[in-house]
Amino acid sequence: MENTVHKTDSPLPTANAFTAIVSTVIYLYMFVIFLCYWGFLLPSTILPIAPYKFETSRVADDTGTGILIDVALLLAFIIPHSILARTEVKAMMNLSPALERPFFVLQTTIFMHLQMQFWQEFDAPLIWNVQEPYSWAILALFLFGFLFLFTATFALDHFWLFGLSQGYGIDFNKAFGLAATDDADGFVVRWHYALCAHPIMTGMMIGLFATPTMTASHLLFSVVNTAWMVGAIKHLEEPQLTDLIGERYSEYLATVPRYVPSGSRCPFTGGNASGGCSFSSRPHRTDAIPLASNGSGGGYGTVKKYESPVLLE
Repeated sequence: MENTVHKTDSPLPTANAFTAIVSTVIYLYMFVIFLCYWGFLLPSTILPIAPYKFETSRVADDTGTGILIDVALLLAFIIPHSILARTEVKAMMNLSPALERPFFVLQTTIFMHLQMQFWQEFDAPLIWNVQEPYSWAILALFLFGFLFLFTATFALDHFWLFGLSQGYGIDFNKAFGLAATDDADGFVVRWHYALCAHPIMTGMMIGLFATPTMTASHLLFSVVNTAWMVGAIKHLEEPQLTDLIGERYSEYLATVPRYVPSGSRCPFTGGNASGGCSFSSRPHRTDAIPLASNGSGGGYGTVKKYESPVLLE
């Protein structure tokens, strides 16, 4: 979770063949680890081909050692992920704008990989083990969480979020017809963000807990990650976006639930669903990156983009 608000109000950074290759390699590595990460959350009986599993992880010598190692792995992800997202830290690092985002994605992916590689199982009672046919209902919920999270990245800007647009110097979101424009007051809600304020976190939380078999180490993994996400959103993301955007963002938070999707807004127009829900004739942008026109024209310079500190954001 990137615990800061990043604002881009200038055209895309200057890119070259090197930055394009680097961003592509990092993106592919991220995508493979992302899939492995979700496979990690399912038992071997459901997805035996996944390379990492809780129940097949190495077993710690004792419970205390296992918990300490697992917590250390979690903190090794959480602390850099939070610190490196700070605007002042980015300024100190002084990376090329074309590589700043790919670097953030890379360090996030490396620590996700290390978590799975070195995770420790420890001796503790099984929390739950749901059998068929009920396990299939849990699996369906898990798949919903995965798809909800993944598609929410496109409501945001998938290619910018994972550094491809910066690495290539191309607004892929616009090129693929997925970009949206700001409205009169510069604040637009669309798709998942019309249903809840933090849909990427919603999908992640579902994935963390929607498993037919929950071991003690899996529960530790899920509880610590969830506590971190909720705490960072409450104490870092929302206050920062409120300070940056003002009352308009506060009003938005007051009209949609934080995590549980609601049908009170239309996901296609962002309007009130009770007034009718129809596809908008023009694209919309998500509120998680609320937009304000800066009038500069062209590329990303047409709007100010506020980056929401969500997952890899």
